[in-house]
Amino acid sequence: MQSQAIFFTGKQQVQLMPVELPDPKPHEVVVKAICSMISSGTEGTCFNRNFSEQSHFSSWVVYPFKTGYCWVGQVIQVGSEVTKVKVGDRVASRQQHASHHVLDQNHVIPIPDCVSSEDAAWFALAKIAAVGAKAAAYDFGCKVAIIGAGPIGQMSTRWAAASGAQHIVVIDPVAKRLEMASKGGATAVIDKPVSEAIALVEDLLGTLPDIVIDSTGNAQVFVQAQQLPRKFGKLVLLGSAGDPTQQHLTPFVMRHGLTIRGVHDIHNDEQWNDHTYSQFYFQLLERSKFNVDNLIWHRFKPNECEQVYPFMTEHRAETMGVLFDW
Repeated sequence: MQSQAIFFTGKQQVQLMPVELPDPKPHEVVVKAICSMISSGTEGTCFNRNFSEQSHFSSWVVYPFKTGYCWVGQVIQVGSEVTKVKVGDRVASRQQHASHHVLDQNHVIPIPDCVSSEDAAWFALAKIAAVGAKAAAYDFGCKVAIIGAGPIGQMSTRWAAASGAQHIVVIDPVAKRLEMASKGGATAVIDKPVSEAIALVEDLLGTLPDIVIDSTGNAQVFVQAQQLPRKFGKLVLLGSAGDPTQQHLTPFVMRHGLTIRGVHDIHNDEQWNDHTYSQFYFQLLERSKFNVDNLIWHRFKPNECEQVYPFMTEHRAETMGVLFDW
């Protein structure tokens, strides 16, 4: 069987290419794509090669580079030993943008019938933000500031709301993003850069926040974010910087006794991992506790990939959820 898959073939070069798939083994399933979401932050960094040789991206992005990891499909064939899914089931998997995949049954996550495929496609980004929420260890009634209202910031807002935060202030200069954050649980929004928002946050909350989530992956924002938590507060660094050598500590770390937690997608354990975080996300969708309505702003066909990534680079503030419709 042949699949069509999206590869980065060089800096700012992308192609839809044929890939020959192996015959499925007894414990494997063949899955046909429904949709896959672009991770605008990670894939944008990789596409534009906006990283230094000191970053983890340098050893990871090797051409041809398999891009994408937020993939939803439907099972069309199962091996003789498969027991966890059946033909017709919709599943999510951390796979490359492609028309088909042959996968181990343990590498797919069943999607409940009441969850739409487009809502399910947020599963990987929701999981990344959930790792940040776990590191934040929100106390009931706490005060939170979230810097950045892109896809990860949107997911972070919703996890903070689901975790019992009383006040959630989201900071981003883009008004439409802030509108989506308000619908997802933000109690206040500030349409300014973080450097201009600190006094406004304190006025809104009556104090500085207990926990700050920096979802931007921007080294300069990290420097400014260190002024935002209260004394003995916590700063969770959720986005990956393309050049980590530019992430500097400031006197506020010592002066305010801050705890800084670095968070990454790979921070899994036996209890909380890709499967369990994603299953929990689906459960919250089923219970209407996690609102992702209207977060998909653009849909493209896979054969438009050569236009999609330059568009996202040039119009970053105008994109949110971007889907390939297979």
